Amino acid sequence: FFFFFFFQAEDGIRDVERSRGLGDVYKRQSLCLFKLGDFANALQCAERAARLSQCRHYRYLRAVCYKYLGRFEEAEGIYKELFPFEEGGGERVSCVLLGRYYVPGDGWVLDKLKEVVNKLEEIPFFRRFNASELEQIVKMMRVKEFPGNSLIFLKREEVIVILQGSVLLYSRALDLNKLQIVAQYTTGNIIGYNSSDNGMSCDPEHWLYANTSCELCSFGEKDFEVGNVCTVGNLAYAEVIRRG
Repeated sequence: FFFFFFFQAEDGIRDVERSRGLGDVYKRQSLCLFKLGDFANALQCAERAARLSQCRHYRYLRAVCYKYLGRFEEAEGIYKELFPFEEGGGERVSCVLLGRYYVPGDGWVLDKLKEVVNKLEEIPFFRRFNASELEQIVKMMRVKEFPGNSLIFLKREEVIVILQGSVLLYSRALDLNKLQIVAQYTTGNIIGYNSSDNGMSCDPEHWLYANTSCELCSFGEKDFEVGNVCTVGNLAYAEVIRRG
């Protein structure tokens, strides 16, 4: 389980004492439930705390609970309210590497698979595979596109490889008011696979941010492993940025 550090310091709430005390009770209940894996009830307690106070910590806890429950739109909505993205931020790059050959919900355009394989051979991560192996890998993958200046959410047991673009990994675990960039992922890097980044991208208090327009390929974790998409010793590690 993940432990929250952003509640250790005085939270600065200045509501009336009765509301503050009850809010703190709900907050502690929410944290205990979260650590026990009871995310739905943790969210209920966090929502009760948030109704009693506009404290950013309570609202942030709701966002983390939403994220863990897979309610990504609600998590993103709260996150953007708390930490508005810079107007016009997010560099735009052309992301038409594989997207032109893939129809969400329908899959690949079958007569274009050879072109897809040729495109994959240009990406460092996929160069270790021969053409026949790439054809099998293509059958297991889906393509996702994200505009710059947006959050990216991973589903449970989902692994993604960046085809184009740049993704930053944000953290506010140590200080809610101070943004820390803990990793940067670029073309060919893996996100969501514990062996590639020590689980950083799966931490619920870490947030994936599309620094540019991005095109990603998505795998189920079992397909990623059983299909030998991950090859020990050849994992594309993210550039880890440690800032004190």
